[in-house]
Amino acid sequence: MLSMHDPFQRPRPASCLWPLVLMALLLIQALLPARGATLEDQVLDTPALLSSSSVLKDVDGRWSLQQVLEQQGASFQPIDRPFGAGYVRDVYWYRIVVSRGEWAAPTWYLQVDPAYLDDVTLHHLDAQAQLLSTHRAGDRLLGGSSAVNHRTSVFKLTLPAGDNTLLLRISTRSTMAVLPKLIPESRADGLWQREYFHFGMYYGAMLVVCIAGLTSLVFLRQPVYAAYSLYVAATAFQWFAINGFLHQVLPPQAPLLADQLIASLLSLNGALANLFYTVFLDFRRHAPWLHRIMLLSAGVMLVAATLPFVPGQHSITPVTMVLHLLVLVMSVRPLWRAWNGSRWNARLGIIAFLLSALLAGWNILTVLGLLAPTRWSLIGGQLGTLFQLLLLVGVMYFETFLARRQLLQAERAAAAARAEIETERLARAEQGHLISMIAHEIRTPVAIIDAAVQSLEVLDEQATPERTRRYERIVRAVQRMSSMLELALAQDRLEVADWHKDLGEVSLEALTHEVIQTLGAASEARVVLTVDPACTPIQADGRMLRFALLNLIDNALKYSPKGSSVSIDLLDSEQAGRPGCLWVIRDQGRGIAESDHERIFQKYFRAAETSESPGLGLGLYLVRHILKRHDGWVRAVAPAGRGACFECWLPRRQRES
Repeated sequence: MLSMHDPFQRPRPASCLWPLVLMALLLIQALLPARGATLEDQVLDTPALLSSSSVLKDVDGRWSLQQVLEQQGASFQPIDRPFGAGYVRDVYWYRIVVSRGEWAAPTWYLQVDPAYLDDVTLHHLDAQAQLLSTHRAGDRLLGGSSAVNHRTSVFKLTLPAGDNTLLLRISTRSTMAVLPKLIPESRADGLWQREYFHFGMYYGAMLVVCIAGLTSLVFLRQPVYAAYSLYVAATAFQWFAINGFLHQVLPPQAPLLADQLIASLLSLNGALANLFYTVFLDFRRHAPWLHRIMLLSAGVMLVAATLPFVPGQHSITPVTMVLHLLVLVMSVRPLWRAWNGSRWNARLGIIAFLLSALLAGWNILTVLGLLAPTRWSLIGGQLGTLFQLLLLVGVMYFETFLARRQLLQAERAAAAARAEIETERLARAEQGHLISMIAHEIRTPVAIIDAAVQSLEVLDEQATPERTRRYERIVRAVQRMSSMLELALAQDRLEVADWHKDLGEVSLEALTHEVIQTLGAASEARVVLTVDPACTPIQADGRMLRFALLNLIDNALKYSPKGSSVSIDLLDSEQAGRPGCLWVIRDQGRGIAESDHERIFQKYFRAAETSESPGLGLGLYLVRHILKRHDGWVRAVAPAGRGACFECWLPRRQRES
């Protein structure tokens, strides 16, 4: 059994009862059975070594072993808790004094945690302060020099009977913390096997959690799962590096890389944690100011993650830790307010965040030297992170279940809608077929009337002006009837996907004149047409545009007072970088309510102002479809004066299909 004492401490005055106590202890020891391997194999961890441990601060790091041994006993400060100094550049000498009895095992291992200490040198001294051996290890040594292939600094010692002084010289650019452990040789393999088994279970669980997040991302395609998977992967890799495994797998030619990666991963993981929680807890909606702070701090941490690879910039790590701690503290109050109105799954998410904040705060305060380092601060942080992530998995899978149920409901609704649409399509097809049959049947008598009028005009060689006007009215009525029949049949053509086969060069000026003449002399006299010379011919289906323009001009004339004018402006216009032409049609009627500017383009809709006039409410609906098929648009706008105003824009060239 190892006992600990400090030979530099002054002995206290002996009590008069001391001989009696000593005799009682000897008697008890004689009556007890002989000590076996169990007591000899006792592992002495950091708390058990505290009573015989002390530290000495070497400010400039230039003291040699001899200079340290020449220091007075008072220079070494006894410690009553695990030693941690935070991010310092000073060198520390850590002294452990142990005494081995004759019956105790001579071979021991000294394990020094944490794994990220850069340079650890062990001087083994006997009771006369004679140097017995010197060992060196650390994650910045080329190839390392631990006695065994272990993730931390491990030294194999042969302890002679009596007092032994173990002097550790420790320097590091990471946080300064020392957690020594003395392990008898007989128990070392079993202890390390269990340790590696626990780490394997931890990283296996983290891998499962990460795969679960990626699986949810593949099936649900929500960005929160991508942020979660990155956060889990970065957390696992961060602890993989902190626990010393990264140093074991990296090539020995790059001893500084592990230390740089640890510093980088600390900042990267903080940034990913901020990004994940701001998405998961929807800070953008619940706390916009905190959302902006989270994004800003994440950006700063992402920049800080690159700085460890820049010479002389390693000290940025404690700054990013303080920033992360401040963000966590600021997050508590908004989450506390959101607690009351949240569902249980949202509350579990808040609990997970608060657990993460608590563990992260504990870890940050520890590495900054404000709290004493313990094995729980090294292991408990990892376990707490795992519990937090498992809790988040439960919350996210519940959200996935809700999303899946909503998706199934949406799919059923979509299937019902598709069935309804198919029924409506069949009804429309039947209706269109009927309209087509009626239109074709009407075409024959209309053609006969047209031919008869032309014959009458030829036979009536001395027609009076009155008869001539009547002939013209009949011709215009026939032309209008023919146009209306074509317009009725146009709806069938609008359902055809590839109807651009009828595209050609169309002069909108000539088309406008043609439509105005179709409406008759009286209507032609009321129309005022203004044409921009820059409006050149466009690529379009002339017959379809004729239907659209006829409908717009006919509406303007029909809903305006008799004798009032209708103005048509044909302008050169560029929209979104595409050259084209713009029709602007204004009348002097009662106008259209602003609330109906979009509704009038719906099928079968008729504004209240036009309810007394005949019509089916299909004209403007077809006009919009025609313009859309030409990559153009039509809209109703509020005119400067009274009446209604329609604007129709068409591009000069159609996009390639």
